[in-house]
This record gives sequence, C-alpha cells and structure tokens, in this order.
Amino acid sequence: MATTPNRGAAPWAAIAVSVALGGALLASAPQRVLSELFLLKPARTIRAAEAGEPVPLDALESATRQADAEAARGLSADGGDLAGRGHTLLALYRDPASPKGMAELDAARAAFLSVLSHAPLSPYVWDHLSYTEVTAHRLREAVAAWRRSVRAGPFDTALIPPRFESGLALHRYMDAASRREFDAQVRLYAQWNLPQLAEQTVRFDAADIVRPILVHDPAELAELNRLIPLLKARL
Repeated sequence: MATTPNRGAAPWAAIAVSVALGGALLASAPQRVLSELFLLKPARTIRAAEAGEPVPLDALESATRQADAEAARGLSADGGDLAGRGHTLLALYRDPASPKGMAELDAARAAFLSVLSHAPLSPYVWDHLSYTEVTAHRLREAVAAWRRSVRAGPFDTALIPPRFESGLALHRYMDAASRREFDAQVRLYAQWNLPQLAEQTVRFDAADIVRPILVHDPAELAELNRLIPLLKARL
C-alpha cells in the first residue's frame, strides 16, 4: 500500500534550518563587534599618520599588523581597508621605489582588492586604491580606480576634496571619458563649496585646469577669479 507523504516534514525542516542560520548569525555578531573594537587603536594610529602627525615607524608597523590580522579573520571590511592604508604609509616611510617599499605597495593593493571583491561599490576603498597606485607610479591603474570611486559615490562630499587632488595629479594621464568625469566632479565641487575649491586650486596651482571647466558657469567662475588673488595674497 502506498504511503502518504509527510506534508509536515518540509516546513519543520525549513524552520530548523532558519533557526540554525539565525543562531550562527547571532554567534558571529559578538565576533564582529570585537573585531571593530580591536581596530580602534590601529585606526587612530593610521589616521594620525595620514594626517601628517609624527608617528613612530614601529607604531605604524604594529597598527598595520593588527589590521592585517583582523582582515585575515574576515569579520570586518574595515580591517582590509585599514591594512591597505597602513601598508601604503609604510611604503612612503621606506621609499616606494625601494624593494621594501614596493613590497608594501603590493600588500596594500592586495588588501584593497580583497575588500573590493566583496564590496565592489565602496567609493572610499577605490579612492584609497587609486592613491596607492599613484604612489606606485602605476598611473593607468590609478586612473581606473579613480573612475571606479567616482562611479560608486559621485555625490559623496567627503570624497570630493581628496578626489579633486588625486584627479589633478592624474589629469595628464586621463583619457577623454575620464576627463569628463573629472570635469563633472569639479562642477559639483564648485556648487558644494566654492571657497574650498578655490583654496585647493591655489594650493596646487591648478587655475589653468579649473577655469575652463567652469566656463559655462559664469557666476561660479567669476567668484573663483575673485577668490584666487585674495588667497594668493595670503601665501
């Protein structure tokens, strides 16, 4: 005699799987929190070095090793990004063109690409990778990473000033499409914070690049032209 299928088995099995998955997620949550806590100290050290504060080499090495360890655990994307930034700073400490400096840049690139393999739409990580590629004089790769940062977060105001600076450094290596994206970022910068754009334009002697971009925005161009001599007079 044929047996009747157990219709209740499938729902209960699904519930059991859901409970197990939920338990696993809850169990991993404290580990993620701990990972974030472990990164607080190395993050302070690396941010201080990025800001130009005097940081001893051994402290930067220790911070980068801690970030590497957390990145290897895979519980926080911040670990990989922080590790990449630390390795880039170590390359600058050691001379990027030296064998040790190049090894640090390779480690930085690997850390950023690992993060981006899981989070390809992170404009900050793409921006950090672009800076690393500039430091390594891999300029074509730097432009490509710069463009990916723009596409991932075109209106992120925190990235506009550093992106403008790196875009100026890469301008001569950009193709026509890249320059159109740079022009759009400059116009956005002018709308968002024209005084800051003017300050950076003076600091990097970039008026010849910026003025033609704003030619179709006469009010902003006029204000830029008013601010430039005032800012130069303060130097």
